[in-house]
Amino acid sequence: MGSTGFFESGKPVLLHYDGTRWSKVAVPGVGAARAGLKDVVAGPGGQLWAVGEIQAPDKSWKALALHYNGRKWTEVPLPNGTGRLGSVTVSRGEPVVLEEKTEETSAALRYTGRKWVSMKLPADGAEPLAASAVSASGRTVDVVGYRPATGSQYVGPGAVLTARR
Repeated sequence: MGSTGFFESGKPVLLHYDGTRWSKVAVPGVGAARAGLKDVVAGPGGQLWAVGEIQAPDKSWKALALHYNGRKWTEVPLPNGTGRLGSVTVSRGEPVVLEEKTEETSAALRYTGRKWVSMKLPADGAEPLAASAVSASGRTVDVVGYRPATGSQYVGPGAVLTARR
């Protein structure tokens, strides 16, 4: 898998490179809706995970998580009310995604194969975390982001969080 994003029509694009050429791959669960993919990651055994958002019939946006098992792509249901997903990684064979709850607050979710579980990002006092990327290596998961600005600051202090699983 090589690229994610929007077509001019508002449809997501999945491209696969076989070592010689690129080919377009069908995106499941999208139908006629506008949607976009923000991130894609490879997991063990040729599995892939892609995350983004899809526009609901009422024109609101909801989270979109897709899984490739080595043969086909499927949409993975998310808990009701899940915000937009912007980043995905794989830790110990399980995907970990970043959810944008608001412009200035984020959450991390881990998929167990049956359900999504919150990883409970810590708050720094009363300051929430606006996370922008998640990465994993072995049992370690890292989240990068910033604390929202206060007063006249444009962007608050940066933050890197590390958790062992």
